[in-house]
Amino acid sequence: MVINGIRIDRGVLGTDAVRRCGDIPCAGACCSDGVWLREGEAARILEWADQIKACLPAERHEESKWFEQGDEEMGTVSVEDPMRPGDTCCVFLQPDRKCSLQVVSQANDLGW
Repeated sequence: MVINGIRIDRGVLGTDAVRRCGDIPCAGACCSDGVWLREGEAARILEWADQIKACLPAERHEESKWFEQGDEEMGTVSVEDPMRPGDTCCVFLQPDRKCSLQVVSQANDLGW
């Protein structure tokens, strides 16, 4: 197919099912370094602390070590990544490479 002199592969016009985090290998920075949070998000996460802890290794159960304050924003802490020696991952990344926040959210119909 050619549009305005540009050849377009018809494959780019097809549809595929959306695949969420954890279903495919991903090199997303959110899993590697954590994320900045909007105001109130840390408190909302802490409301689900018991369920989140059930998804995480025991060494990540200390809630006071889940967040860090930046210059202007709060974010999730990065910890050593056991799957990638010398690299870091978000404190909420499960050993199976799924996000514990997303797992708990989906299990409780809270949305993504």
